[in-house]
Amino acid sequence: MVNVSIGERVFQLQLVDSPAAHEFTDRLPLTIEMIDVNQNEKYARLDAGLTRHDEVAHQIEKGDVKLWSGDGLVIFYESFESSYAYTNLGYIVNTEGLKESLGQGDVRVSFTLAQ
Repeated sequence: MVNVSIGERVFQLQLVDSPAAHEFTDRLPLTIEMIDVNQNEKYARLDAGLTRHDEVAHQIEKGDVKLWSGDGLVIFYESFESSYAYTNLGYIVNTEGLKESLGQGDVRVSFTLAQ
């Protein structure tokens, strides 16, 4: 599990078992500025890409954490249909308050390994 800190809130991220997810945890702790995109997600470009295994999402769920184009980290705070392809990294276990915590505009998010 990974702790995702947004302001005063901490969410739990359950990662999938994949090369990209393992590479992501190797970079922790990580604090990044994420920008708002399409009023349904926060996005940040990573310093270097992760192993891609892109698949068409079809359905994005609130709390999904995905990799876009190899080096774009995305946290989704709305559920919707999508024809875009992503590499799945995992999902926020309890999304209650996620949208409110991410707020509007840019936000600082910290990722740390859970103890």
